Amino acid sequence: MDNKPFTFTEEHIELFKTMASLITYVLQVDIAYQHIHQLSVPIVRLSEKISILPIIGEIDEERAQLILEEALRKSQDFDLDYLIIDLSGISKLDQTISTYLIQFVLALNLIGVTPLISGFRPEMAAIIVDDKLTMPDVKTFVTVKQALSSIGLSLKE
Repeated sequence: MDNKPFTFTEEHIELFKTMASLITYVLQVDIAYQHIHQLSVPIVRLSEKISILPIIGEIDEERAQLILEEALRKSQDFDLDYLIIDLSGISKLDQTISTYLIQFVLALNLIGVTPLISGFRPEMAAIIVDDKLTMPDVKTFVTVKQALSSIGLSLKE
């Protein structure tokens, strides 16, 4: 925004190229980060009113919070009646994650979505009981197939 002409040197041009390269890299990292966030909360629609959220891998507090926020938003956007939360892919459940799960179930109930939990293993139940956490009234199932059957759906094999 200068009125005076300015001649760029080779050094200036190299600096601009380096800055452009750095900005491109930062944008690519940001896009990759957004993709990771989307994959962290893979809500799969089974029907107009029913979806499943398979949770896989290790869950830390940051990922638990992301799952809670994104799944609530998507549940409301999709106008779901039921969300099946499949825990069979979780490698470890601790008290902190159990607390997030309880908050998640309560929040789903508050927005009118009925949560169904599948893949709830005995060691997970033991953690909740041992930590004296109060699990809200929620239906739990060993398999997704059982959860689907409970709401009148069946898988054809």
